[in-house]
Amino acid sequence: MSIESARHWRTATIILALLLLGSLLLVLLHSRGLAESGDRDQLIAAQADPPGSDTGDLQGQIDALRQQLAASNAASLAAKTGTAAAARPSLAEAIAQAPQRNRKAIEALDAVYASTNADPAWAKPAEHRLKQLINEDIPATGGILPLEKSVSCKEEICRISTTFHSGDDTTLWIDAFLAGAAQDLPRTRIIPRINPDGSTTFFIYGVSEDRLGLLHANRPSSG
Repeated sequence: MSIESARHWRTATIILALLLLGSLLLVLLHSRGLAESGDRDQLIAAQADPPGSDTGDLQGQIDALRQQLAASNAASLAAKTGTAAAARPSLAEAIAQAPQRNRKAIEALDAVYASTNADPAWAKPAEHRLKQLINEDIPATGGILPLEKSVSCKEEICRISTTFHSGDDTTLWIDAFLAGAAQDLPRTRIIPRINPDGSTTFFIYGVSEDRLGLLHANRPSSG
């Protein structure tokens, strides 16, 4: 083999070796890339759906929490309702207590009226108009005439009592009285009393606008 041929052979051998090395390197790089890609996919899958925390388990936990919250709210509401019911008297108790409360209110307002100064200049005209209203005006419009009636006035305050049969419809009478007495008594307080014979007596206390405080004697703030 000539020197020229030997040089060509050596060159071809080096080129072939380089090609083989390059191919081997490409194969190694490709294999490493696949391995890294596989690891990354496994990591993403693990983060998206970790063991023991699949969608079904998570929904179950949410449902359990909702049930616990609902139970807690129900227990709290029951406790509040029970407390309010215990603090508030029943309808039967309220009805049973009404006569005593009304009696005390009548006594308190009677005491206020008794301690008020006389004022004939204001009281006499007011008494006259109220008596006319009860005896003439209301009956003339179809209203009931009370079985018994009493009207008296002092210094910008009046006390009226009217008694009706047990079966009388007194709602319209009270409405007519309040409308007719509004000029003299723009503020009133009406307290009913059931009498032993079944009749009803209304105690009506009325005052002028600037004597409103007189109507709240011994009256609870919630009333």
